[in-house]
Amino acid sequence: MDVLPADVRAHLHATTPFYAPPGDEAFIPAVTLTDPRWWQRAVPAYSAWLGTPHAAPGAACALQHYTGRVLPVVLIVWAMTGRLMSLRHGLWQVRVDRHGATVGVRHADHILGHDAGARRVGQAVVTHVAPLAEAVLPNTNLTATAALGGPAASMAGAVARIHAGAGAKDRAAVAAAGAEVIAAVERLAGRNLVTLAADDVEPGLLLQHRRTCCLIRLGPGHAPCDSCPHLHRDERIHRQRARHRRTAPVAVAWSVTS
Repeated sequence: MDVLPADVRAHLHATTPFYAPPGDEAFIPAVTLTDPRWWQRAVPAYSAWLGTPHAAPGAACALQHYTGRVLPVVLIVWAMTGRLMSLRHGLWQVRVDRHGATVGVRHADHILGHDAGARRVGQAVVTHVAPLAEAVLPNTNLTATAALGGPAASMAGAVARIHAGAGAKDRAAVAAAGAEVIAAVERLAGRNLVTLAADDVEPGLLLQHRRTCCLIRLGPGHAPCDSCPHLHRDERIHRQRARHRRTAPVAVAWSVTS
């Protein structure tokens, strides 16, 4: 086991400002989020913040808010080193605001494991995410498929960022590896959750098409996400192209070899 290389830590802190160094005592163990009792407090708070009386949007968004913080860190580290950070719940800590939204994550020791291929990464993600998805469901009317759609979308977004920052010669490999990682969660869900496709107009853009909705659009004043299945396909592509044009990619040296 090795600590994260300095250049990888610098990249994380430059591109994922929610990834925090040790020292802030406001963090709680991530294993806390595997307890349904924790979600019984977080879900109503998130729904209230969205402005909806329904539990399902708060449940879906709160879970995705967490996975949207942890999984990009894991996938960026994997892309840059070819190695997997341990996803054991006991090694991760999380900071959650009063609305139930994850605003910070950190890994206790910045520990890297062995080299890992996409299938192994996907299996590790499933082991980490499945207990949280199960814990969030009680008394929310959220389906397991909808719950798992959030983590899949979190990974798709991270893969798209890596794809944009990778060299042109590596982008096909990034897209293929990303799809394989996401497929592990899709097997758990029993259906397709998100589709990735390289754009033929914008170089480096990896389009994301969700098959499940995070439900944030049900809150007054909250628009559908750019990959939302409730948007027409052409509108999804238009929005993602516009976002890609105004977002400068951060270079990523693709180091996955297996």
